[in-house]
Amino acid sequence: MSGQAGGQQEDYLDKGLDAAEKKFGQGKIDPAKQRSLNEKITDKATGFFEKATGYAINPCSAFSLPLSDNGT
Repeated sequence: MSGQAGGQQEDYLDKGLDAAEKKFGQGKIDPAKQRSLNEKITDKATGFFEKATGYAINPCSAFSLPLSDNGT
C-alpha cells in the first residue's frame, strides 16, 4: 500500500513534492514522515489553483477539467 496514508492516495502533485524533498532536502527530510503535512500543502495549493483558474485538477492524470458545466 505504498503511496497511501490515512486512506488517501498520492496524486501527481504529492509525488512531485516528495521528489523535491528528496532532491533538495539533502537526506534530512523523509517524505513518508511528512505525508500529513505534505497532503495539507498540496490540497491547499490545488484549491487555490482551482479557484483561480476555474479548472479542477484530476488527481489521476495530468489533465484538467472545467469546474462548471455551462459550456464556457
